[in-house]
Amino acid sequence: MQACAAEARILGLELEMTQKLWSWLEVFGNATFINARVWKNPDEPESVGKKLTYVPRQTANFGVNVFYRFINFNLTGRYVSKLWTTATNDQKVWGCKGSYDPYFTLDTKVILTPLALTDSPMKKSYVSFSVNNLLNREYFYSYVTPGRTFWVQAGLKY
Repeated sequence: MQACAAEARILGLELEMTQKLWSWLEVFGNATFINARVWKNPDEPESVGKKLTYVPRQTANFGVNVFYRFINFNLTGRYVSKLWTTATNDQKVWGCKGSYDPYFTLDTKVILTPLALTDSPMKKSYVSFSVNNLLNREYFYSYVTPGRTFWVQAGLKY
């Protein structure tokens, strides 16, 4: 049974770092550590002391940004720990429909702003190409994830 907890306690720590190594290279990383537990739950007493559902214990992102003239290249790694879906944290199966597996993915994006070097009114226009889940990892996030996906985007900032 899934019930709302009457009271929960969440303790956490967030860390973030960004460092520009050279004018053309930046590295970054962040991590979140959460201890989210049910404190009181009269509707489901066996859930007291258990982890809150759908809250990962750890998440982390790290990556690099490379800048060269009108090109920005980004590579980001993302990790999310497993999620509990039952109030009593008693599920025993992972890697199937309905489960929330831990996962690590790599994503990349290239942004081109070719008119940025001109005096054109369109100097803030851009085109980007992204690949999510570059390694084509399969994991379940309730349902099986789609694997590697590609995106093309165009825009104008003003």
